[in-house]
Amino acid sequence: MRNTRGDNPLTSIFKSVRNLALALTACLIAMAASYHVVLYVLSDQRPATAPEPVVIQQANELRMYSNELLRLTAEFLRHTARETHDSPETTETRLREDLGPRLNAVRRQMHESSLKSPAFSQLLSAADRVAAMINNPGQANLRRMATSEVLDANLAVEEHISTLGVARYLSISPGTPRFTASQ
Repeated sequence: MRNTRGDNPLTSIFKSVRNLALALTACLIAMAASYHVVLYVLSDQRPATAPEPVVIQQANELRMYSNELLRLTAEFLRHTARETHDSPETTETRLREDLGPRLNAVRRQMHESSLKSPAFSQLLSAADRVAAMINNPGQANLRRMATSEVLDANLAVEEHISTLGVARYLSISPGTPRFTASQ
């Protein structure tokens, strides 16, 4: 390397080393900053600690009630859809003697439960509406309101579970509604 300015060759080497050190330092700072940005972004996706077992148990219980209410509502809608094949009296009897006691057993368990959350309150209200629907199967307006409440309560339960951050720890899978609020 030829020195055209008349500087000492040693000075030119020192300047090159200094520039290299500055560039290396800038790269290390950029790497450290990007590492911390990635950690910050990923911190929302992994829990710091495992949730308390009681929280997992309560979330499982909440989801179990939600799934059961979805299942009973879908079963009611299937029974009433078959009403065209059966007489209305046969359908009402079947609903009161079969679905009614099963729903009442679930409602009894729910009332005995120690769960306390807005999602659980919404689920209780939906269960009461489904009971009214089973007792009055011919009322289409009540059927629409009940199915809508069940779907809303199911959504509230899943949002509550998501907020708790325990969905991945639950042994009960979320239920899939097999009906719409307009049925």
